[in-house]
Amino acid sequence: MNNSKKLERLNEEVARLYTLSLVAKQVHWNMKGQNFLSIHQLLDTLATELRDIADETAERSSALGSVPEISPHTLVAQSFAGNVPSGKVSTEEAAKYFREVLGDEIDSLVELAKTISDSDPITQDICIASARKLSKLQWLFQSHGL
Repeated sequence: MNNSKKLERLNEEVARLYTLSLVAKQVHWNMKGQNFLSIHQLLDTLATELRDIADETAERSSALGSVPEISPHTLVAQSFAGNVPSGKVSTEEAAKYFREVLGDEIDSLVELAKTISDSDPITQDICIASARKLSKLQWLFQSHGL
């Protein structure tokens, strides 16, 4: 993967991760139902983790000479979040949505790590570590059995 394509993909990941952190807070505020407290707390953890991963990814992109953006215009233009739950959301809807969307994000990060390969081991490591963190959170959503 050439450097400009790598930077483009890193910046896409920053936007994806930050968008997901916003969705996690949206659902966190508007969710009701079975296992409320544990999923409510898990969504807070998820939002924080997604922002932290986005920050590390953006800093790496910047260190490589790019200009990562998360302006509202950029986030809307690069929206990928699928069918974002809106209004009042059941805990079942929340768990299902985040199981699926985290799976997509994990796949995206793993694919990016594979395409970077050994040409940039630091960026590759960031992608793999990020996928690992999100995989654990996905497992926590799956463990609720909703």
